[in-house]
Amino acid sequence: MTQRLLLTGSAALMALALAMPGTSFAQAASDTEADRSKVETIIVTARKTQETLISTPVAVTAVGAADVSRLNIQAIDDLARFTPGLSFSKAFGRATDRPVVRGAASILAGTQPGVEAGTAYFVDGVYYQGDISSIDLADVARVEVIKGPQSALYGRNTYSGAINFITNSPGTSLKAGATVSVGSNNEQSANLRVAGPITSWLSGGLAARYYTYDGEWANSAALNETLGSEKTKSVSGVLEARPVQGLTLRARVVHAEDEDGPRAFGFQASSKNNCFPGYRSNAYRGAAATTDNNPNQWFCGVIKDTGVYFQNTGANNTRPAAPFLGVERDLTFGSLIADVDLPNDYTVNISYGFRDESLKTGSDSDFLNGSSFPQGIGANGVPTSNSLFGSSGTTDSKDMSLEVKFSSPQDKRVRWMLGLYGYSLDQTGYSIDFVASTSAPVNGVVSTQKNLTNSTSNGAIFGRLGFDITDTLSIDLEARQQAEKRSTQNFSIVNGALTYDDTRNFDSFTPRATLTWKPSENQTIYGIYAEGTKPGGLNGTLGLANGFPVFEPETSTNYEVGYKARLFDGRGTLALSAYDTKAEDMQLTTAVAGSSGVLTSIVTNQGNAEIKGFEADFRFRVTDNLGFSLNYSHISTEFTEGCDEFQYTLTSGGYQIGTTCTTTRRVAGSPNPPPLPNGSVVPLPGANGSIVGAQIPLVPADQASFNVDYSRQLGANLELFASADVSYEGTKYIQVHGGAETGETTLVGGRVGVSGERWKVSLWGKNLTDEDTIPIATRWFDVFQGSAAAAGLTGAAASGIDTGSPRAFFFMPRRGRSVGLELKVNY
Repeated sequence: MTQRLLLTGSAALMALALAMPGTSFAQAASDTEADRSKVETIIVTARKTQETLISTPVAVTAVGAADVSRLNIQAIDDLARFTPGLSFSKAFGRATDRPVVRGAASILAGTQPGVEAGTAYFVDGVYYQGDISSIDLADVARVEVIKGPQSALYGRNTYSGAINFITNSPGTSLKAGATVSVGSNNEQSANLRVAGPITSWLSGGLAARYYTYDGEWANSAALNETLGSEKTKSVSGVLEARPVQGLTLRARVVHAEDEDGPRAFGFQASSKNNCFPGYRSNAYRGAAATTDNNPNQWFCGVIKDTGVYFQNTGANNTRPAAPFLGVERDLTFGSLIADVDLPNDYTVNISYGFRDESLKTGSDSDFLNGSSFPQGIGANGVPTSNSLFGSSGTTDSKDMSLEVKFSSPQDKRVRWMLGLYGYSLDQTGYSIDFVASTSAPVNGVVSTQKNLTNSTSNGAIFGRLGFDITDTLSIDLEARQQAEKRSTQNFSIVNGALTYDDTRNFDSFTPRATLTWKPSENQTIYGIYAEGTKPGGLNGTLGLANGFPVFEPETSTNYEVGYKARLFDGRGTLALSAYDTKAEDMQLTTAVAGSSGVLTSIVTNQGNAEIKGFEADFRFRVTDNLGFSLNYSHISTEFTEGCDEFQYTLTSGGYQIGTTCTTTRRVAGSPNPPPLPNGSVVPLPGANGSIVGAQIPLVPADQASFNVDYSRQLGANLELFASADVSYEGTKYIQVHGGAETGETTLVGGRVGVSGERWKVSLWGKNLTDEDTIPIATRWFDVFQGSAAAAGLTGAAASGIDTGSPRAFFFMPRRGRSVGLELKVNY
């Protein structure tokens, strides 16, 4: 850790010496500034009212449009590099987003309908359900990352934070622009935009984007095929009207299409396991596919990118594992916002949003080379079934939301806001499979079968009451009462028969209190007490069969103190915050057997945890042309209660804990089988399923970033600009057991170019040191080692032994070094 931070600092200082910085990170809302000698004042809407970044008593990182361009932020994982307390890893390409804010992580978020991350997205304050990795950031004026529970004002799934994308307003003057960029691995993007007045009271804008990337990982299962390609086409339109005084209407619609090729998945086999010896290992397979005698059940250490990736796609005369492999998305999203000014400065705000998405995904999940395993083959060699671990499917989602807020004048000693909220979501899932044809000769055909419906409805009343105790001391009380209903149906993929149908209600009350002291115009000191809730849900057929039909909401109690200031006559800003979170009924993952015997996971409320953290963000303008930004985050997480069934398998030497993970015993009445090859007696001394003291997975203990930029006039209409950035993220454990981790990551980027009055050309680079640590990994199983009773153990001797396939790991690789050229033109 210390060595990595020293390297990060050294690289940053070198970048400063070479590049010389300019505008400060996250403060510029446009490419021009009124006073370049000072950090710009940013207006944010973190508390659903307009406030300056320094005066709002909330931990917020705001990233302006100029910073998106300068730091080459193309997606939310780039944004996370420069946001203390936000970690984001692409686990499954541009699907299954898992934003982690302040340590509140969810391993299964997005992998199953109804399982959510606890950090919600918003566009112009309107709730956005689902993945947002392909959003057009060129159409975004500002991104606000609001940290800490926002359940009181923002509502469902803002358990640990909210990320709000504020889009461009069309404005009252005609403007147009285009940005074209080309880079490594045939990465190409083009953005076009035009906006301006239509009539005296109506303005509008159009924006379009095209993006493509060829991928950079060779498929070992099909020669001459590259994995990981991405393609996006999108168009958006906005109308803004002021038909009468005191009324503003804003309508926005976006249509986007993603077409991503098979994802690059690497695999670390169970042969590399090096800790926790026991019966669930290669050495004890009853039907082992290899001669590997490794007795270890787990891997302890950093999982390395081997550079070998397998997806049986059907290329080069091979058989595809499933009818579709990759990610395709067809999305339409829109909003209508009305702001009404009432007499005496009272206001009404109405926000309506809708989203219609069809998401198609598929992968070959054995992650190994060779023939798909196992797969029905017709007389003509065409697949008549998916491979056992080849899956593809489609999920159709439709949701809408409506929020109405009534607000008093916000400049009064007593002020209030009262709101009503409604939300609905309907999802239908379909499996896509090869099936045998009834005609001769046997021929492979594709069948689409409905297997799931999932619906959510949420209604809430919320409000805020503020009171100035003195001229410098104030208190704000916020609260939300919400009622949520969730329904799930499962259907047989064989004949479509209904196999599960259940509905559950989840109600919650989430208060928040903020005490704010402003000793001067340029300082804000605050303390917060807040409660958060992450939605509960249904586990469907598998959960019912294994005794866990429902998972309850995860809740938290949070305390935070913070300090913000403008320093050095406006040349610098400083934001500090420290927090303590106590989480209860944490939603963790439990492995269960699926209908075909293949292991899968469901959500269970297994433990409590404590999260403590500290964040610092400093920005400074050295001169009119020179500035820098430095931020740091430290998070300490620890389970204070909890039991995990596989933890017992690891610590006992391979036994099952029993039907419920509440004890430290193996199945009653099981005799002791022979010792393990290393002579250990089973069950091992101290065997238990406790995870107390373990860290929450997917959470880096430390994050830091440093960026600098410099600009210099070359003539009346020419300017030289250069920037450099360095970010660090600590290692992340991939499961509650610890041991297996991602490794520490340091990324370096930069940009240099020349701009004129209406144009800008620049050379950019990302991951310039070609860092190859993996962003994330997932515990999996090594299917080629088999799943059977331990070799040589039968009857009573084998009772209680975990006979699942030996544990292995798959991962997404990190994109390597990338350089490119960008041209931007504005009129």
